[in-house]
Amino acid sequence: MKRLRDLWSVDKVKFGNYVDNIEAIWASHHALVLPSRYEGLPLAVVEAMLCGRFCIVTDVGGNTELVKDNVNGFVAMAPKAECLDEAMERAWQRRESWCEIGQAASVSVRKVIHRDPIDKFVSEVKLLLE
Repeated sequence: MKRLRDLWSVDKVKFGNYVDNIEAIWASHHALVLPSRYEGLPLAVVEAMLCGRFCIVTDVGGNTELVKDNVNGFVAMAPKAECLDEAMERAWQRRESWCEIGQAASVSVRKVIHRDPIDKFVSEVKLLLE
């Protein structure tokens, strides 16, 4: 990634170091841009939304299980550069609403992702074994 940045002389890209506190990362970033061509349900989407940040994702895998276009994030209709560009442009046009969109992301993800997923899983397994 650094070689590509240098090759294209892009000077507004910064690379951070490893941080073990995900909330610290999202305290200084507005959104997650995830231009996946193939994906399950990425933890990065869950983490960003739990931290009150919206996501700009492609319509692949499980992304749209959590991200609702123009509601709590933005969805590129296909994993193509022009589709991602269109979704990012829509996000930019709504930049005055980013805080509210992030709050909607935080509320909606909590309806799907349990507060303690390990405990939830153990409880469900116990029910199956009874």
